[in-house]
Amino acid sequence: MGFNNLGFRYYKEVHYETGKELTSEEAKRTPTHDIFTIYIDPIVNKIHPSFKETFGFNPVDEPLLTPVFHHKKYRRELTEFNKHLWLPTPDILLATKIKSVPRRTKDEKLIKDICDIYSLLWYSGKDFKKIREETWNILNENDNKQLQTFIKKEQDIFQKAHIAMDIDAETIKNLFGQLLD
Repeated sequence: MGFNNLGFRYYKEVHYETGKELTSEEAKRTPTHDIFTIYIDPIVNKIHPSFKETFGFNPVDEPLLTPVFHHKKYRRELTEFNKHLWLPTPDILLATKIKSVPRRTKDEKLIKDICDIYSLLWYSGKDFKKIREETWNILNENDNKQLQTFIKKEQDIFQKAHIAMDIDAETIKNLFGQLLD
């Protein structure tokens, strides 16, 4: 499909206004503000035994994605850049983010997950109580406890998320408190 390999992910550069896929030479001559880079992180629900042999790396596996592949109600289908895409519903995506936070190191991916959780809760288009309920129906009590424990130890993550989103750290912390109630 024209994607370039970059470690464990793939990318393609597209002209922002026209949607035309750019060759590496065209991308070099195009102003960066006119380039949209599409990144694909292969995340599967189960790693096929021959995946590494075929692709040269093992993808991230997340069993919570299984419903996305089996039931339309757990995915949003859209067409972008002339491609048909499946995206997990907000509750599944939120569940994967919640599950990943306690396993993250203190780097930018952890802060991005905190920002993603905040954004999904506020901007997914679902009522807060409904998305919280649907998400905790996917996860279990241990996931809740692990997130609570992690947040108690890592209080500075809300300040770092504040810097990333320009949203008051206490507001972010309070939303997490409501999520965990």
